[in-house]
Amino acid sequence: MNLRNKVLAISAVLVIVVVSTSLLTIRAANKTADDAVVVNALGRQRMLGQAMAKSVLVFSQKGEFTSIRKTVQLLDEYINQMRAVYTKMVAGPAGKKGIDLSMDPENEGHLTFPFPATFTRMVNEKFVKGNELAGRRMNLDILSDNPVNPDKGYKVDMDRQAGEYLKKNPQGIFSGTEERAGALYLIFYTPDKATVEACATCHEDLKGGDLKVGDVLGIRKFEILFASDAATGRTQLNPTTDEYENAAKTFTDTLNAMKNGGEFPTDLSMTTFKRVSAINEKRAQEKLGEIEIQLKAFKNVARVLMTSNDENEIQKATVNIGAEANLLRRQSDELVAIYTEISSRNQAEIKTYAWVALIMISIVSLSMSIFVLYRILRPIEGVSLALRDIAEGEGDLTRRLRERSQDEIGELSHWFNVFVENMSKLIKEISGNSMALGASSGAMSEVSSSLATGAEQMTAQANAVAGATEQMSANIVTVASAVEEMSVNVASVSSGAEQMSSSMRGISGSVDGLNTSIIQINENAKEASSVARQVLERSRMAENAMKTLGQAASEIGKVTEVIKRIAEQTNLLALNATIEAASAGAAGKGFAVVANEIKQLANQSAGAAEDIAHRIDGVQSNTEQAVSVMGEVLSTISLINESVDLITSSVEKQSSSAQEIAEAVNQVARGADDMASSIADVAKGANEVSLSTGEAAKGSHEVSMNIQGVSHAAGDTNMNASRVSATSKEIDRIAVELGRLVGRFKV
Repeated sequence: MNLRNKVLAISAVLVIVVVSTSLLTIRAANKTADDAVVVNALGRQRMLGQAMAKSVLVFSQKGEFTSIRKTVQLLDEYINQMRAVYTKMVAGPAGKKGIDLSMDPENEGHLTFPFPATFTRMVNEKFVKGNELAGRRMNLDILSDNPVNPDKGYKVDMDRQAGEYLKKNPQGIFSGTEERAGALYLIFYTPDKATVEACATCHEDLKGGDLKVGDVLGIRKFEILFASDAATGRTQLNPTTDEYENAAKTFTDTLNAMKNGGEFPTDLSMTTFKRVSAINEKRAQEKLGEIEIQLKAFKNVARVLMTSNDENEIQKATVNIGAEANLLRRQSDELVAIYTEISSRNQAEIKTYAWVALIMISIVSLSMSIFVLYRILRPIEGVSLALRDIAEGEGDLTRRLRERSQDEIGELSHWFNVFVENMSKLIKEISGNSMALGASSGAMSEVSSSLATGAEQMTAQANAVAGATEQMSANIVTVASAVEEMSVNVASVSSGAEQMSSSMRGISGSVDGLNTSIIQINENAKEASSVARQVLERSRMAENAMKTLGQAASEIGKVTEVIKRIAEQTNLLALNATIEAASAGAAGKGFAVVANEIKQLANQSAGAAEDIAHRIDGVQSNTEQAVSVMGEVLSTISLINESVDLITSSVEKQSSSAQEIAEAVNQVARGADDMASSIADVAKGANEVSLSTGEAAKGSHEVSMNIQGVSHAAGDTNMNASRVSATSKEIDRIAVELGRLVGRFKV
């Protein structure tokens, strides 16, 4: 299995572990989330029971306004009868007896009787101070649009409206409400009539007009405190069953959802719903059954309060409704306690899953870290150290890496060993060739020195021949008298020509040997160039392998990114769980601990992934450094290749120079042959000198010309020998530099 598949396999195991443990945790968390919803819903049931009882009691008071109105009518009738009796039995006779009537009899200073209206007001004021009407504070006053007492006129618009209404409807009652200091007051107006003839006569005497018994003299105003809170009072005045019905339906639907599973409303307006599973705990099911029975009993009592007209039944139901509501609330409390135990078990289950996830993820993460450290990082560090030693240290090419596996690391080690082996061979061959090149350059230098020496000797001999020829030319006019001397000179010339010819043959042989050495050097240089190209190609293959390793490290980096994202999702899950725990209140404290452990688990996973990422970064850094070292090695090999190419070029130039030398030597040889032929002609001319001095002079001139050609050829040979010597020194310098370059490596 290659490295990529191994890493993918380990990553897949890690992902499977994380996903499976996360799913288990999510499943348990979902159960706990339902627990929070259920606990909140069951807690709301207690409030709903109290709300139903309150709304029923409020609705049962729907007839209180009518009851108060009837009481006001009875009180008004009592006042009418009292006033009529007082007027007939007291005020009337008193007036006839000459006793004064007063609106303030207590302060008159003499015996007076109050007017009937004044008497009524005084009785009313004393009555309302110590008594309440239907359990409520009351105020009673008598007003008029044309009062006998100026302080008792109409005060507000409602007074005027009531006065106009009662004048038109003297048998009616005018009612209204008034908010004052946040409280709600019921206002009732009744007509203040002339109940007896004396009352009508008294008003006629005081205020004028034509009055009779039954006419409306003013209005009686009853102010009753109905509710200290105006909003509550208005609700009580206009009660409905909507609140009770909504609360009862919400309670019933919630109870059914807890017992059988399903949706229940989350608010009294029943606009949003929540779905839960049935509570499968036996004790909870039994308690739900008890609550159903108690709910039926509560509804029966509520029905009596809302529908019965029997005062006894209503009074009895009013007492029982509180007891039934309290029993319903107590049973709801017991159900909350039962489900709290269930929630605690669910939280313990989450904690168990969290610990299992922590252990499994830790084991897989540790295994992956050990694998990356020992199977990836250490082999790569070995390659990096070996390459660094080659590039910066002693250049040990005898070092080899162990090929432990069949993956990319093993392949990298294998190709590194192949690269070092080929490079070692190349360095050995280059070292040997550089030594051979140095030896060949030395031999070529010696040959060029010999060639230069021979050329100098040939030049000296040519000069000697030229001198002899000049001597011969000078004495040609006396040839006849010095034939013997000329013969000696001709012999000398012949000997010099033979010696020069022999030197030319030696030089020609040396030049042939030089040409052979140059050809051998050229072949060695070409072979070195071929080996250098092979090493260059192997180096490039090693560089590609390093890049492939870098890509594999990048793939591992991607896997660590996946692990980080999984850790982030787990962290997000922990955050959601913390929020749910906070919403659950005290019931979610244990869940908050679990959520925190999940969060720590996510942080540990992210830390492990981050550690792997750092190690992968180290791998990539070492890989990049190895690639850089490979680049330096490639540069060194390229330099060696260029040096070999330079040697090849120089050798080719030397070969050309050697060919020129050979051609020059051949020219000298041909000159020597021509000179020998000329000497033969001179000898022949010497024999025939007596016949023709003109031919002798001609032969002497030809000899002089040939000697000049020999001298010129010798000069060319000397110049070419100097070139060969300079080239030999350059080749020797290149060989030394090449030896220095390859000497860095240990083979």
